[in-house]
Amino acid sequence: MNSYFEYTLVGTQAEQKKFISNAIEVNMSRVLCEALARKLMEK
Repeated sequence: MNSYFEYTLVGTQAEQKKFISNAIEVNMSRVLCEALARKLMEK
């Protein structure tokens, strides 16, 4: 099942970056980066 969300960030660019950085839990960010690094190393 695909879901599509459309949204608009409001506020200054600094406020938008703060919002985005707070949107992903730290451990999830680490796991995603590690998975991406593994895939890049395979090539």
